[in-house]
Amino acid sequence: MRNSLLAAVAAALVACPLTAQVAGEAPATTAKPVPGLVAGTESWIVHFQNRPFDLSAFRAEMYGNKNPEVIATIVKDLEAKVQAHQKKFCNDIVALGGRVTHQWWLVNACCIEVAPKHLAAIRQMGNVAMLEPNVEVIPQIKTATNSANHNSDALNAKGVIGTGVACAIIDTGQDSNMNGSGKPHITYSRLGTAATRLVKNMQIGTQPADDV
Repeated sequence: MRNSLLAAVAAALVACPLTAQVAGEAPATTAKPVPGLVAGTESWIVHFQNRPFDLSAFRAEMYGNKNPEVIATIVKDLEAKVQAHQKKFCNDIVALGGRVTHQWWLVNACCIEVAPKHLAAIRQMGNVAMLEPNVEVIPQIKTATNSANHNSDALNAKGVIGTGVACAIIDTGQDSNMNGSGKPHITYSRLGTAATRLVKNMQIGTQPADDV
C-alpha cells in the first residue's frame, strides 16, 4: 500500500508538534502527497472529528468468540454506517471536482483526490478535524540491516541469526497484559494467544512492570 494510513493513525494518537500548526492541518511533514488519478489533483487523508457509532461490537467479538461469520456481519454493518456518515462530505468533494478513493471504518477517516486549491475550503467543512498528505513510503527494513545502518546483514552472513538469544530491555514497562485482556501485546504474543515470548517482566521501583 502506498497510502500512509498507519502513519496517520500514529500521528493522530501521539504526535506533539513543537511548532504551531494551522487549524485543520496535520503535523508538519516535508513529504508531498502522491498525485491523483486526474492530472492536477493530489491525494489527501481526511480525519473527521466524530461519528455516531463505535467499534464496540467488533472489539467484543474479536476478544470473544472470534467467529468469522459474525465478524464479517459486523464489518459489513460498519462499512454501511461509514458510507452513510460520510455521504454528504463525499458529495461535497465530488462537487469540487474531486473524488473519494477510500472510506475506512477502522479509523474515522477517508482518502480523497482533489486539486490543491480546494484544500482550504475542505478544512473548513463540517466535522473535518485535519488533512494529512497521503505520502508514498518505503519499508525501512529494506535498508535498516545494511552496512550503512545496523549491519546485521554481515552477522547473518556469518550464521549469526539470533537463535537462542534473549534481550534485556530497560523501559517503563512491557505490555504483558494488554488492556486487561490477559494476553500480551502482539509484539510478544504467540499467534495472538496468551502465550508470551517475554521471559521475565520485572518490576524495578514503584511502577508496575506491565506497561499500562
